[in-house]
Amino acid sequence: MSISGEPWNLELEPGKKYSYLVEREFRVTNAALGEELADEKGRSVVKVAYIDPNTDDDSDDDDAAQTQIETVLCSLRAGLVEQCKLDVTFPPATELEWQVTGKNKVYLLGNFILSPDMPPYGDMSDISSDEEGYRLEDVSSDVEVPADAMDDSDEEPKLKSKKRPRESDASLPDETPDLSKLTKNQRKKLAKKLKGEDGEAVPVGGDTPAKDEKKAKKDTPSKKEKETPSKPSAAADGEKKKKGGDERTLPSGLKIRDAKLGTGPAAKKGQRLQMRYIGKLPNGKIFDKNTSGSPFVFKLGKGEVIKGWDEGLAGMQVGGERVLTIPGNLAYGPRPPKGSGIPPNATLLFEVKLLAAS
Repeated sequence: MSISGEPWNLELEPGKKYSYLVEREFRVTNAALGEELADEKGRSVVKVAYIDPNTDDDSDDDDAAQTQIETVLCSLRAGLVEQCKLDVTFPPATELEWQVTGKNKVYLLGNFILSPDMPPYGDMSDISSDEEGYRLEDVSSDVEVPADAMDDSDEEPKLKSKKRPRESDASLPDETPDLSKLTKNQRKKLAKKLKGEDGEAVPVGGDTPAKDEKKAKKDTPSKKEKETPSKPSAAADGEKKKKGGDERTLPSGLKIRDAKLGTGPAAKKGQRLQMRYIGKLPNGKIFDKNTSGSPFVFKLGKGEVIKGWDEGLAGMQVGGERVLTIPGNLAYGPRPPKGSGIPPNATLLFEVKLLAAS
């Protein structure tokens, strides 16, 4: 389900191409000829080109990685069909190129789309302070996650097996039997079921395991093992790297802590970043968030966000999670957005997750 937001429109002049980067999801609902016609009998065809989303991003061939698809949205003819109803939606981070053939201008009309759980900027009445326990790992990494698809239960469903027990297993009693009445084969099966703390089978009756003496020798460290200090394994180093590091403070006063290091490319100035985030005040109250629906999209280092974001997200790898403690001079300073609930010169804490950088 989606909610219609503010209107969107585009005027197409013949002979020109219009490049358009989708930063907010929008829908085109209507195409129409203008009031003045340069050609009163002419035909106008509205076309749009976009990058094929099925293109292999890992390809080394730039041409293959940028396969462009061109399609026709509608065809208008002066005096016959001068407008056309449409219902075409374009997701964020899509590069479009519009053009119209013929001699007449065409006007496109539509609207931006708001996710039902994402209030418009400045309207934060549904964000309460009882979400102080929201953790960074709870933030959705999916571009679209329906609310009813989330399951708060940590327990896995228990399925009742329809498989009948084997006769050999069913013949063994639930309680410890009289060993003298068991056959040798039943004693072996019972030994497999009765395991000690080390996971080894417990001897039953006259069965004497020959593993005990070998295990005792194996558990006794040799002289060489005593003298050689243990080294951390590569897996342990990888786990430590994955979890991130300690908090560091930049000369500007911005504090950065990587809660989880990503494995994708690092964010660079001028790239379009797709983000999830939770913004908190020093007292833990959430004043803004983007945890589902369409991600927040902006260009890094172009002044489209507060300075603390432009500085604190540079070099962050895709898939990573970072905590930014931003002083007031790198946030909103003495004039925070009206209705945001942010005090003047407030230090802000953002928990962010980088979904994509392009």
